[in-house]
Amino acid sequence: MGDLHPLQDRAHALAARIGAPRGAATIFRASPQDGRPHAAPDGAGFRLIVEERGRVLEERRVPDGDALLYALFRDVTFDMAQAEAPRAAPRAGEDPRRALFARQMALMEALSPDWAARLSEEIAGVLQGAPFEDR
Repeated sequence: MGDLHPLQDRAHALAARIGAPRGAATIFRASPQDGRPHAAPDGAGFRLIVEERGRVLEERRVPDGDALLYALFRDVTFDMAQAEAPRAAPRAGEDPRRALFARQMALMEALSPDWAARLSEEIAGVLQGAPFEDR
């Protein structure tokens, strides 16, 4: 494990599948120093390290390439859903996160049903602590 080239190729193919910009699916090997993560091989898995201006803001280990791609596309699909939000007016009185999460889930489902199930669990956890606030 540890070779990022096949993962980068797969990331670009997945990005094309959902219409994401090719650059959005870049697996950085060194920190771009702008808050986006870079991947460092770590035994059988990878460390994802987020740095900005020389400071490590976050570091987490993922066990394999699939988990690395999931982490990448969790962010890519969120950014895409968020970018589409201004074009899709929320229903009156509806928490705007409903449309945001629904769009992110649709994008993730197009990539991998397993990833969509994992994301659904993460969103459910978010909503436990901060439920929808429909008016």
